[in-house]
Amino acid sequence: MKEIIIALVVVVVLFIVWSKRDPNREIPSTGIVSPADGKVSVLRKESDGRVRVGVFMNVYDVHVNRAPVSGYVKEIEHIPGGFFPAFSKESDRNERVRIVCTVDPSGESKVKTSD
Repeated sequence: MKEIIIALVVVVVLFIVWSKRDPNREIPSTGIVSPADGKVSVLRKESDGRVRVGVFMNVYDVHVNRAPVSGYVKEIEHIPGGFFPAFSKESDRNERVRIVCTVDPSGESKVKTSD
């Protein structure tokens, strides 16, 4: 029985370490890259003109969020909300962080992330 418990603990610890890995990525100096590994689940233009891109991460994907653009952080806002499943339409109301980045002197890029 003791061996089974030790084996289960080892498996759980290995899974946690594996799921929190952060491999190096070659990031291009121009353009926009995906902020997360996964499958694009939402791609639509919002009523205010922004483009919404949603990325669904399954248990096999690297669960690390990266900055999708090069620039400087101008503003960070925590937006309280729910904790609905990512595949639910209600997920638009989930807790998230809005980050406003200045990407060049002529404009801004708004990045909304949720975890």
